[in-house]
Amino acid sequence: MWKLNKKIILSTMFVASFVPLAFSVSCNSSTRDTKIKELLKLEVEKKVSLSSNTSFDSTKIHLLDVASNNSQLADIFILPEKQIVAEGTAQYEIFYTWDFTQKNIVSFDEKGHIIFEVVVNAGLLNSNNYLKMTKNFTIGIEETTIIEEDHDLPSAGNPESNKKAFKYIYESIEFRAVRSDVFTKSIAFNIDFYSEKSLIRNRPVIVEPKATNESAIDAYTSKSLIKAPALTSDNENWYRFNIDSADFDELNPKKGIYKIRVSPEIDRVFTRDLIAYANKEYSISFDKYYYYYEKDKVFKYPTENNITTHKRENDREAERITSEISKGSYVFKPTIKKISLIIGKNADEIIEINSSTPGGIFLPPLFYHQYSSDMNKPVTFSITNISSVNLDTLSFEIKVKVGNSSFETDKTVTKQILVNSFFQ
Repeated sequence: MWKLNKKIILSTMFVASFVPLAFSVSCNSSTRDTKIKELLKLEVEKKVSLSSNTSFDSTKIHLLDVASNNSQLADIFILPEKQIVAEGTAQYEIFYTWDFTQKNIVSFDEKGHIIFEVVVNAGLLNSNNYLKMTKNFTIGIEETTIIEEDHDLPSAGNPESNKKAFKYIYESIEFRAVRSDVFTKSIAFNIDFYSEKSLIRNRPVIVEPKATNESAIDAYTSKSLIKAPALTSDNENWYRFNIDSADFDELNPKKGIYKIRVSPEIDRVFTRDLIAYANKEYSISFDKYYYYYEKDKVFKYPTENNITTHKRENDREAERITSEISKGSYVFKPTIKKISLIIGKNADEIIEINSSTPGGIFLPPLFYHQYSSDMNKPVTFSITNISSVNLDTLSFEIKVKVGNSSFETDKTVTKQILVNSFFQ
């Protein structure tokens, strides 16, 4: 009897000791999640200043096209260094990253100041499982004068426009001054085009009668039955539209997609001379683009010629993306599954670790290309080869695929990356 009671007591003691252990693990996990959220919130609210890349001359960049070329921000600004925070026995890390893959990270306030987003990450050290929030930084506008100006270039009938100028400035980082008439018009266009309630970024094409008797491409190219949107006003500024190209939706080839070019209407203020001047002096183009998805009409299935044209467009898109990847910027660099695997390792050692790890230790960069608010074209990256250039540099061979199944095209590009950059 005593032995039986003893067994029961021992059994009860085991259960009693097990329950608090499970509760303790749950509490630790919950406490750590709360701590991570707290660290993340504090970092987003904290005043943080970005520094500039000393090898990059910001005074040669005007930044008026930053909304259509977000990735140049990564060439100009250096993100804050990673922080390690100790809390008892736990260590947390906080670090900043760019994210150009999902959306346009640039917007403009009502005065034209640039607001851009950087991702703040927080989590347990080397856990590869982080919470994220976006933090906004602002680039302001400063009035200045242009000392040296090419007076052979037109001044839109206003001699004073050769003296007055504006420039973007972030703390002590100054960007190129741009003549006031060019700057003001460009800013107005940016505000109109990139605002959330833009009236000019997704205007519908005009579909003429009998257009649906043709394919989505032929209805525009051969029959001229698809017309550009009508002249449109936004914030008292007028904009004109042109169709640059016609395409079909790969997932539903009887639907049409049209690339639309938007330009400010040429008037007595915004003249051809001003456009020519802006392009020659600053390489500024007063054209912006969007893709309009005609989802309400059903066209004929694409012809063989249409499919050839479509693949050619996919090929151009792949070429454009590989060109971006090959640049010096680390915007489209691969990511590492577990950073602790390469701490203290040189490029040759990293190659050996990668080869001996099933599936490798690197993931290809992400990419998301948006046509309009309703459509996206599938673009995927894969790493086909990794090698070492020297002890400090890795070389990645990246294949870019654009399109679905039978419409898919691909191109391969080589990108060299410093080992140290994976710790930034």
